[in-house]
Amino acid sequence: MMSILAAALLLTTARAALAPVRQWADFSSALGHNRTCTRRGGMVCGLSDDEAAYVASTYDVVSIEKCFGTGPGAEDRTMANFVATAAQLKASNERTKVLFYWNARVAGPPRCYEAAFGAELLAHPDWWLRRDDGKALCVGPGERTPVCDDDDMTWPYVDFSVRAAADWWVAAPLAARDEAGANMSGVFFDSCDHWDWTLWSNVSESKAAAWAEGQRAALKRARDGLKARDADAFVVGNGFGAKNDTYLVDLVLGDVLDGLCAEHLGAFEWVEDRHTGAVNASVAALWLDATRKLPPEAPLLVKTWVGPEITPIDADGPRWPRHFRDPATNATLRNRTDAGVRRAATDLATYALAAYLCLATAGSYFSYGWWYDVSQGPLWRVDQLDVAVGEPLGPPEFAGLACRRDYEGAAVSVDLARWDSAAIVPKGT
Repeated sequence: MMSILAAALLLTTARAALAPVRQWADFSSALGHNRTCTRRGGMVCGLSDDEAAYVASTYDVVSIEKCFGTGPGAEDRTMANFVATAAQLKASNERTKVLFYWNARVAGPPRCYEAAFGAELLAHPDWWLRRDDGKALCVGPGERTPVCDDDDMTWPYVDFSVRAAADWWVAAPLAARDEAGANMSGVFFDSCDHWDWTLWSNVSESKAAAWAEGQRAALKRARDGLKARDADAFVVGNGFGAKNDTYLVDLVLGDVLDGLCAEHLGAFEWVEDRHTGAVNASVAALWLDATRKLPPEAPLLVKTWVGPEITPIDADGPRWPRHFRDPATNATLRNRTDAGVRRAATDLATYALAAYLCLATAGSYFSYGWWYDVSQGPLWRVDQLDVAVGEPLGPPEFAGLACRRDYEGAAVSVDLARWDSAAIVPKGT
């Protein structure tokens, strides 16, 4: 008969083998943000060896954003910086999956990319999406699609209904894969959501339909080209949100994408009622609905923010829930110092993680932070993320939006409509 001590040792060993939540990170790098930049070759602000080791050992999937490592005097190096950083991460942990970032609407900003891509787009005005009156549309301050002067174009929307423009767009991620080789595992396609240009851009319905058809075809061509190079490559589309709850899911089910990123919806951004502090239940329910429609193994990258957010995220810092108090000072005013943000992030992480664990699928990965720079989340260590939860023992159980779910190593409970309701209780405590 096994002794009590031996049984206890076996139980301890089994618990020790349980894994924490699987994590992913997407990040850019910029000068400042309480971090000393590391110059590596032509990179103005790359990862230090210690940072790369931490990222590679912490995250299963890493997406390296546009303009990573660029800066004054070395702005047009996104692709070269990606290739070098992917090699750096893979050298630290060969199991880390590194994704190339490419925007599926505006492909830029072009100034960050090598001349073969950024400058070529700017040199072809016939590749830019235009209103019915011929005016080009681009990204700019103050408006989502301001009209841009052809002589002062900085970030145009790509017209996917023009075959040459679509060919140019498809070539970029394939060129990145050819250069990076096996160090690149796939692509993070941003802005994949369905956009109704006719609502606000003075673009005709026929033009908008041709653009959407061209974008979908380009996404599929890029995916097929990547898989021809590496059968295990995968592409993820970002843009899943409250106004387009089925479009990206349909792209996955139609083999245009392999998975999706629930960036804003998964963060519950924009959904807290400013007056009552309650989370908008109908928006939260869309995320649950998506997890039920997707194949369980489909990559689902869930990006959560410090919060839930009560207003749209921005680079100035989190706008965390009403009535939240700083754990150190008990103050209700937002402390946006580095220390204040980190305290809030640690205190509020239980809600974000519990909501994620309640809805996680076999293909899910968790991300947590407050903006896109590598210093604003990916280099943090948050205690809750070290809990060895293991695998779920069954599906979530819901009573309205109150959820309970049992994991191998922890019991999870949260009311998605209440940011202060979450609990993750390790088993054996």
